[in-house]
Amino acid sequence: NPQYPLFKRLAEYMNRTSHILFGGRHIVSAAVYYNADGEWCGGKNQLFQYVAKQLTQNLIDFDIVPFDILKESAQVTDSKLVIQEETFGALVVSESEILPFDLLFLLAELAKKGLPVIFTESLPSQSAEKRDISELLQYFTAVPTQELAQYLRGLGIYDISVKQGDASHLRFHHIIRESSSVYMFSNEDAAHDLNVTLTLPDKGDYLVYDAWSNRCFCDSSPNGDLPLHIEKGNALIIAFGDDFPNGILQYPQSYQRLPVDMRFDIALRDAKSSEFVPLAHDSACFDITAPDKVPHFNGEILYRTNFTAIPGYTVLDLGDVGETACVVLNGKEIGCRINPPYRFDLSEALSDGENQLEISVIANNAHALRDLLSGYSWLPPSGIIGGISLLKYL
Repeated sequence: NPQYPLFKRLAEYMNRTSHILFGGRHIVSAAVYYNADGEWCGGKNQLFQYVAKQLTQNLIDFDIVPFDILKESAQVTDSKLVIQEETFGALVVSESEILPFDLLFLLAELAKKGLPVIFTESLPSQSAEKRDISELLQYFTAVPTQELAQYLRGLGIYDISVKQGDASHLRFHHIIRESSSVYMFSNEDAAHDLNVTLTLPDKGDYLVYDAWSNRCFCDSSPNGDLPLHIEKGNALIIAFGDDFPNGILQYPQSYQRLPVDMRFDIALRDAKSSEFVPLAHDSACFDITAPDKVPHFNGEILYRTNFTAIPGYTVLDLGDVGETACVVLNGKEIGCRINPPYRFDLSEALSDGENQLEISVIANNAHALRDLLSGYSWLPPSGIIGGISLLKYL
């Protein structure tokens, strides 16, 4: 796999992210019951994955809890479910016409102590053992799945909320670690950037950490509102606290974009070869593996060009790229990206006047190595597709 050399950078990114999240206490709103029983017992039932989807898309964080953990470890304190060091404001069970009596009895015992136990759509109508459950049902509430997130928010069972924008593709993980409140936000939309404003339980100064580039910035939220811009498929870590080091740059919230028409000399090196073969001269960008180009190419695509520096515009944005990209400017490696944004800070190597730019792109090798699954799958274009621009942060 010609992309394999970049696996080290992926592992470094994962290590940095894990280091920050390790050892913290997960802040979670609800527990979702692992409802295999509803499937096994028969009758009308809803897969608990639908509950998980509804909560996820509405920014209600949850853990999935099985019966044995509830039976052995669950307690209720101040109307909250407590399992080890985590607390949950409610326990949600997906719709199940038939459930074991022991489970329903346990859920009722938890509910008697003040824990909201919520079934989606409807309450059970019978136990698997045909025992009378009428006395137990009074402790449960039934809520339509589409209204579940709103119902929980009405009970105050939530962590963050959306003040502005569409957050259906936003995912988050919140921990308390020592004196810091740390959030990891990710944009699972592979096609669109995410722009939202969130309201958090934290306020004040915070750090913005980009774990891929290992860069940190500072900003402030006096009232708990957090404007969040995350490029498609990307992630950011936000940390609130009072022990931040001095000298951290302000987080760049806005920039001017200057589209540029770069033309390249393009060469290809097959994964099984050590030599580059010229493909195009002084060419605009195009999909290398398009049907009328080199549709089964597997290897490295090398782009070379010269461009004239423009004062203040020190960041190169390659636009759409398939699939990994490494940038060398005037003989100095600037960095590599394996996902959007394909954005590179050129300031360390940028010279006044003319600059030599070299970009190495490695395509998805499924274009050449198909199997029973990928043979019917859509594959991303290969190479630099277009939309190159220079950025000037304001």
